[in-house]
Amino acid sequence: MATSLNKIFPTFINRQVGRITLLLIYLASGVALPACKQVIRCEVIPGLTNCIAEGPQMLNTRLEVNFQPDLHRSQTIWLRAGEELIAKWDTYTLFASFNGAICDFPNLTQATDDCWLCNACDSSPTSEQLCPWINDSLGFDYPRIVSYNGSTPDAEPTIVLRPHFTSGCSARGYAPVPFAPVDGTAYGVLPPRVASYSSFPEEVFLKVFAVPASMTQPTTYELTKYAIDNSAAKVWYKWTVAGTPVWDDNFSKHVRIGHVRVLTGRPGNDPNTGRFKLEEAKVVRPSRVLFLSSFAAIDTSNGSFSNGSDILMHPFENFNRCYVDPGREDGDINLIGTPMVRTKCRQNAPGQTSRENDFAATPTYLIAEPGNQLTWLVEFYELEGADFDPTTPVFDPIPPDAFLAIEFSIEQVP
Repeated sequence: MATSLNKIFPTFINRQVGRITLLLIYLASGVALPACKQVIRCEVIPGLTNCIAEGPQMLNTRLEVNFQPDLHRSQTIWLRAGEELIAKWDTYTLFASFNGAICDFPNLTQATDDCWLCNACDSSPTSEQLCPWINDSLGFDYPRIVSYNGSTPDAEPTIVLRPHFTSGCSARGYAPVPFAPVDGTAYGVLPPRVASYSSFPEEVFLKVFAVPASMTQPTTYELTKYAIDNSAAKVWYKWTVAGTPVWDDNFSKHVRIGHVRVLTGRPGNDPNTGRFKLEEAKVVRPSRVLFLSSFAAIDTSNGSFSNGSDILMHPFENFNRCYVDPGREDGDINLIGTPMVRTKCRQNAPGQTSRENDFAATPTYLIAEPGNQLTWLVEFYELEGADFDPTTPVFDPIPPDAFLAIEFSIEQVP
């Protein structure tokens, strides 16, 4: 770094005058989060005093599934084993001020003797107007892709690789360096380490589950009691992909949902993954599952519920749904399978007769359209096979204090 700075700032270093402040400020997430700064002392630049460095600024940093840039950002991603991730960012910027100058960087249009704005991802003709030495890299260090031994970034990370600082520049068309993640491991993107961390910065943090071939992995999500139709003795529970603007979960196009079950039990957490799980889980049989697009759900946090009219009058209520097999304890709800199995899952458009449909497309049945999470409504109706305890010979209604969850079996797309 000393050699690079002597080359870049020969006048200032040789004369040892003034004060040089290098502001390397970073944000390692696409979400607007406060920057976390690390400070080094001037002894890294021989002959200078009163110098600090912090940085760099990496805007809209993210981890993507390779060749699937259209997937919505999420905190957890489900992949096919062997799929790769890549790190990308929009900027990799150095803010430099000299002689103690206070620079108006947001409105800077031309470099001065005291203010430079150097973005390594900027290939426009104006980049040299803001940074005379942009092509000499200004001693930029490489960022780090790291993994964590746990479900939160609360331990020293392990460096997976250190790609070139331009490799993730999405605007310049560079080719990011792909890497194959390990199942059950969390990954992040960090700026160059310039000093020991007193705390971990805000960052990209992505938990990965890699589904191997010829196997399925279950994942469970809490259901929320949503609507009651007293006239027809129907009860609905709701689930939607959570998280805004970064979703809690998303799925590669190379995995899909197969078998679906509804369970009851005590809410808990998996100590190995940190994810939600049910303790003492038992199977509950619903009557059908609905997949509703653009569903404007009411707020049930105050204990009030819909009467179900917004479900039954929804334009897609009768178009995308799966019925249960009343002769099976779990209802045998499959979104994929043989034609006989798929006849229980129906899809039709207005004016069409009901037809069987292969519901294998994930994330189609989690995402109705870009930016719109699909809502799953789990219906309980005695006359169509629902039973809270299907192991008994009589119908059992859902107790008022019951806790329900939905379980997806995730598998590879052949």
